[in-house]
Amino acid sequence: MTRETISSSRAAGVQDLTTPTPKLKALVADDAPSNRRVLEALLSHLGFLVVTAQDGEEAIERFGAERPDVVLLDVVMPRMDGFDACRRIKEMAKEQFVPVLFLTALTEEDVVAKCIDAGGDDFLSRPFSASVLRAKIKALDRFRALHATMRAQARDLEGHQARMLREIELGTEVLSRIIRADDLAASNLHVLRSPASMFSGDLLMVARTPSGGQRVFLGDFTGHGLPAAIGALPVSEIFYSRTSSGVQIPDLVCHIDAKLQAILPDGVFLAACVLELTSDERRLIAWNGGIPDAIVFRPGAGIVRRFESTGLPLGLGVTAEEASRSLCVERVRPGDRVYIYSDGVIELAAPGGEMFGQERLERFMPPTAAPEEIFSSVVGSLENFRGGAEQLDDVTMIEVVADGSLLQPQSDGSRSMKEHPPLFGWKFTLDMGPAALRALNPLPLLMGHLKELRLPHSQEQAIYLILAELYTNALDHGVLKLDSSTKETSDGFAQYHEMREEALALVSSGLIRISVGIERNGPDYLLRVQVQDSGSGFSFSPCRSALDGNEGASGRGIALVEHLCETVTYTAGGTCAEAIYRIHGASREMLGP
Repeated sequence: MTRETISSSRAAGVQDLTTPTPKLKALVADDAPSNRRVLEALLSHLGFLVVTAQDGEEAIERFGAERPDVVLLDVVMPRMDGFDACRRIKEMAKEQFVPVLFLTALTEEDVVAKCIDAGGDDFLSRPFSASVLRAKIKALDRFRALHATMRAQARDLEGHQARMLREIELGTEVLSRIIRADDLAASNLHVLRSPASMFSGDLLMVARTPSGGQRVFLGDFTGHGLPAAIGALPVSEIFYSRTSSGVQIPDLVCHIDAKLQAILPDGVFLAACVLELTSDERRLIAWNGGIPDAIVFRPGAGIVRRFESTGLPLGLGVTAEEASRSLCVERVRPGDRVYIYSDGVIELAAPGGEMFGQERLERFMPPTAAPEEIFSSVVGSLENFRGGAEQLDDVTMIEVVADGSLLQPQSDGSRSMKEHPPLFGWKFTLDMGPAALRALNPLPLLMGHLKELRLPHSQEQAIYLILAELYTNALDHGVLKLDSSTKETSDGFAQYHEMREEALALVSSGLIRISVGIERNGPDYLLRVQVQDSGSGFSFSPCRSALDGNEGASGRGIALVEHLCETVTYTAGGTCAEAIYRIHGASREMLGP
């Protein structure tokens, strides 16, 4: 290379490179001393600190000691050629990008291919000009800087991803804790939950009502993932608290709807189905707002009822009147099964795009189906049907079996009668006129007072049943004058409920007075409940009603109250019922002898 070439390189462009601080370092490996000197001079003018090696082995040693930013390798060198030296250098660099430029007088295609195969990033054929070398070096340096930027960004992304995963894990843990797993694990329930992402937009909750019934809530938020799960916290808090206090389904639906209207953005809502199996497992009460049809299966008969969506999804403005009007009631028998599922079940897609569909689901529920095999068969079919296709929506399904288990009392030893005996020597009275009868359910209010007065948890269910049955009888038969015989027809429960809602909306006179108090009686306590109504009364018999063998649609509630209580008496022509319930020091079996 001539003095003129070197001078022109000096004039042409050393200034084109901004000299870094500290300077970049280049490693030159060539067995010809003259080549090394020329390259060292050129690279120095380009702003590099230059270290040299005379063969491949020395190049590897110098690379390990100096950690240069760019490497120039001759192909043919003693002891180790440039190909092997490049492979070792790339291994030593690991994730760091160190560009390697091969220098060779060979131009055959197989040599160029070997340069690339060995990990080389570019090559330069001898003889070369200073301007071409400068362009090659500048291009490689841009690649090196770009790679360094990408590595820094990748590290930032990895850190961000790690934080996101941690936050998702915490969020998942919080959401899992708000769902009461013990209630979902009840012996009469079978559950399938398969979220499309780490967060599920489907919300499944189960809780026991104060009367001992079982309430199931299945909700499906718009979309899926974290945006769809944000409403789970407020909905779950309302569901559990309102259910435990005895709030009825229409009121529960309105409370949740109002909350979601306040917090959800436009276009986000919650399709939901609320189902309640009463404690005697004779009635199924359901409200459906946007969920696929809930199915009632009866062994030997097949599908006997579908609870269709007749209400608005929650968050869109559900009124109390609409919620009550959309309520459905069905008589059930022991062994009946109810299936509730999100649209992710019937819209599950196979690899070819075909959906699972409602018809395919119902094929598993003919009259001849073995009841205990239906749920597992559906789950297995869903898994096989999807194959390797991507799951685009959350899949949730629950089977509720009426198996006679609900009448068992709930055990709760969290409040000891010995350590925290009930407060006694008090009495409170609640008078309810027409406006209150139309708008107020007194049971949550009464139970709230009793809990504050240290009512034993283990006996809340029995006491709620007593209050509920006495109040319902006073309202339905005393004030509204409804006839229970309506319930005996096939659609009787639904008709009776409609008649009750219509009569209650029109009530303009009447009074119900509820008095509750606790008295001390030796080692035990007596809860005295009086419920008096302004109705015309009835002819009552002093004998106790029969509970065993009572398979009718009405009359079982009073029989249950008489069974639970020490005494149940009627005065004032049947308009006043007084029940005395003994609160034992030990947990009492609700329906024991």
